[in-house]
Amino acid sequence: MIRLIWQSWWRRKERFLLLLFGALIISAGLSYLVGLSETSKGTIVDELQKRWSASYHIVVRPEGSRSITESDNLLDPNYLSGLDGGISLAQYEQIKAIDNIEVAAPIAMIGYGTYNLYLDNYELEDEGIYRLIEEEVINDGITEKRNETHSYFTYGNDAIVHQKFIENEGDYFLGPIFENIVVVRSILFAGIDPEQEAKLIGLDKAIIANDHNRYFAKGDIVEERPLTENQSGKDLSDVFSFPVIFSDTSYTDLQTNYTIEKLDLPFDKSEASITLERAEENGGRNYLDKQPGTVIRKYTYDDQEVLEELGNSMSGYDMVTGDPVYENRLKFDYITLDNHPSQFQYKQVDSPFKERWPYAYKIEVQENEGMQGAYEGFRKMNSFIEDGLAPLIAPYWIGFYDPTNLDISKDPLNELPMETYRPASAELVLDGDRNPVNPPETLKPEVSPDNFLANPPGMLTTIEAAEMIRGDQPISAIRVKVAGVSELTGESQEMLDLIAREIEEKTGLNTDITLGSSPQPALTNIPAINNQPEYGCNKCG
Repeated sequence: MIRLIWQSWWRRKERFLLLLFGALIISAGLSYLVGLSETSKGTIVDELQKRWSASYHIVVRPEGSRSITESDNLLDPNYLSGLDGGISLAQYEQIKAIDNIEVAAPIAMIGYGTYNLYLDNYELEDEGIYRLIEEEVINDGITEKRNETHSYFTYGNDAIVHQKFIENEGDYFLGPIFENIVVVRSILFAGIDPEQEAKLIGLDKAIIANDHNRYFAKGDIVEERPLTENQSGKDLSDVFSFPVIFSDTSYTDLQTNYTIEKLDLPFDKSEASITLERAEENGGRNYLDKQPGTVIRKYTYDDQEVLEELGNSMSGYDMVTGDPVYENRLKFDYITLDNHPSQFQYKQVDSPFKERWPYAYKIEVQENEGMQGAYEGFRKMNSFIEDGLAPLIAPYWIGFYDPTNLDISKDPLNELPMETYRPASAELVLDGDRNPVNPPETLKPEVSPDNFLANPPGMLTTIEAAEMIRGDQPISAIRVKVAGVSELTGESQEMLDLIAREIEEKTGLNTDITLGSSPQPALTNIPAINNQPEYGCNKCG
């Protein structure tokens, strides 16, 4: 075991930490350093304690949540965001009651919610047919991906277009009459125990200081209430309402450009019907695609601006300045809970350079279903929809928090990749021909939740809210900190072993000791999906 500690230290000394493989790699796993004796204390152990000290000593997870990487004693980075419940509040209370447990901080990954946000008004003045060009520019740190879509709508002579919708039962080449730019985004909700999270990482101290923001309080209301009624008085759907604080930071480098063009087609009252009939006879949308247009408006937003608009609309205050905001840009009063959290599925492959990178994996591609049909992703998107309905949530804002003010490591050379409040990190170190990339290129997260790197939970609520929404086993993991454990010693290891064993005997849950864990270089091949290029070695397994 001393050899393992020495190797871990030596890798850091040679600055081989966080070197990832040809694809973008997992930001590094966690290596469990166990069985340390008193005689092993010294320079190496002191260095480990100083550099790689987790905010918790034991992580408790449900049965069946282990990844294939754990056969190599490696934890997938930010694995917590992929765990879909499995621990009850009763089991949580059992753990809290165990002697010498100082902190038992549960986290429940509730799921991904989709919200619709109005942005700028088009401010159109002239009757006509308009083309909306939406261009997404995503910089993942390695490549700049562009995705462009066109849609068409009309302004003026609404009755004529409305009649066309009725005649075609909504299946018409012109979209609905737009007045605003609307952006659709997903955000991950998570439930915590506010008291325990404050003890563990100082979440209460990370609340942005002004007269409007606050932390969770015992009087916060968590309820399920009717949303609508039909003529018989029966509830059509219920909505879950609960308090939230959310992060003021987006980690994605996404810019969305909107261009509005007025087509050079007549559309006044006398000619609108004739123009539409001509378009129908010549292929509808295909006909419009060929028509020239004049640019009349351009808008650009990055993902941080979208997040701030969401925060401003939910809170009624400017996220940055704290000033009152009187315009609510949310399209609906509720958010649809769409997809469950899910883990990556890996398979082990041979490392192309075993001496430098002993661990190598390949992400298994998942088939998902979306509004526009089947598509590939790196996580399985398991839908909440049952009988055509998905849970509706109406979170109410109580505060913003700044994740940079949390009491967790922020040094990219020694941060542990198992925290909840930031995305995992990864680097491209080999190209498709297995040649080194020098210097390595850092990968950035993307906005889609099924991507390799995605944003961490954006909104936090309470465990009680998670139980209301997800049922009697809402907790994904419990992070345990043991009193009196602060050094890598044999006594510390013995104490953690005893408590971990007691947790398993009383609850039947899995435990892993994270004391002394350190980032490890691990290679991950990222296959090509959705017409995107493969990252990394093409013949690794």
